[in-house]
Amino acid sequence: MGLYVKLYFTPDTGGKACECPVFEATLTHNLNKMAARAGLYDALWNPTSIKKRHPARASDIIEPLTIGIRWLKENEDEALKYKPKNGFGTLYGLQAFAEDLLKNCKDYPNAKIYVEK
Repeated sequence: MGLYVKLYFTPDTGGKACECPVFEATLTHNLNKMAARAGLYDALWNPTSIKKRHPARASDIIEPLTIGIRWLKENEDEALKYKPKNGFGTLYGLQAFAEDLLKNCKDYPNAKIYVEK
C-alpha cells in the first residue's frame, strides 16, 4: 500500500456522525525522496507537523504544496535524480498528485487531513 491522503469535513447534521470526503488519493511511497527534495514530504506524509495540530487542516499545507510544486516545475533535472530505481512512481505523478491536492486544499481550506502510511 502507498500513501493515502483524504481531505474531509464534518458538517453539522443535527447530531448524526458524518464525514464528508472532498479528496481521496494514493501515492506510491517510492516518491518520498523526490517529495522530500521538493519540500513536499511533511505536507504529504506528516501534515500535522506543519502547524503542530491534530488533525491538520487543508489550509496548513497550502504554502508548502505551492512551494514544492513550483520547485518540481523549475528543477525537473534535479527532481529526476530522485526517481525511483524500481520504476514505480514518476515526477509527473507526484506533481499531478500535489497539484490536485492543492486545488482541493484551496477549495476546502477548513477540511481536515487524514493520512495513512
